[in-house]
Amino acid sequence: MDLQFAGAPKDLMTKFVDCLVQLPNLRTLDIFGTSSIDPMKQGLKRECARFLSIRELWIGDMLGTFVGSCPNVESVTAVGGLSWDVGVLCLQAKELKRLKRVAGVHKLHVLRGELRDTLVGRSH
Repeated sequence: MDLQFAGAPKDLMTKFVDCLVQLPNLRTLDIFGTSSIDPMKQGLKRECARFLSIRELWIGDMLGTFVGSCPNVESVTAVGGLSWDVGVLCLQAKELKRLKRVAGVHKLHVLRGELRDTLVGRSH
């Protein structure tokens, strides 16, 4: 899905977060794009924006902030590659004890060892 805020009610992200919280069997979340990053970030700052059941997250460019709201995520796939600061993912990955797989990150970041150094030493 895409999160399109243009022309949407101001509480769209609040309703979206409330909906996700009510889906205890949701294992995979695919969010490919957003028309505005600010409402999304604001909605994810809510205390209830923790999606414990999500194990697999597919995200588009600029949506890495969703990773921090999915503490039990095991696999993150960046559709089209991540062009946002991979440091955000690295910081979040240290808190994500179940994270085993990150796919779609540009090769440059892997070559510099940023994600490898973050995930090294975990038992899979």
